[in-house]
Amino acid sequence: MTTIRQLGPDDAQAYRDLRLDGLKSDARAFASSYGAESRLTLDDHRRTLENNVVLGALGNDRLLSAVAYFVPRHASMAHRGHVWGMIVASDARGQGIGKKVLSALVEHARSAGLRQLHLGVGAYNVAAIHLYKRLGFCTYGTEPRALHIDNQDIDEHLMVLFLDKEDQQ
Repeated sequence: MTTIRQLGPDDAQAYRDLRLDGLKSDARAFASSYGAESRLTLDDHRRTLENNVVLGALGNDRLLSAVAYFVPRHASMAHRGHVWGMIVASDARGQGIGKKVLSALVEHARSAGLRQLHLGVGAYNVAAIHLYKRLGFCTYGTEPRALHIDNQDIDEHLMVLFLDKEDQQ
């Protein structure tokens, strides 16, 4: 059984382990690196969990997936959230866990009164793009060379999900 809930400071170790697992399996999917993340302390991860909305999927006594969003501080941008850090443990992929945790995040944002969610996803990451589209996100542009990781340029598709419209396309 998988449980979805908001992660808090007490989840810092599990969150750190999941992020490191994700960076090992595909460092291109994150705007960080395994080396940089492995140097972060548990206090760093506690602060991340305190300062962002981070939802996690727990099952088999461990964290299987997580995704986060933040809302900009400026009043003119406080109607939108920015999704980041979507991750599913390498041995838990293909089981629908990512869809469950992302769906919960969308509902959290909607209930918080946000009007839209934005995200960037590597143009190479077909599985993630497919997931986002299934949940109603649409691409509104592509940022060339958004990331440069391991001597490789990565374009990012910019996607949005309108939470306050019936027709989200």
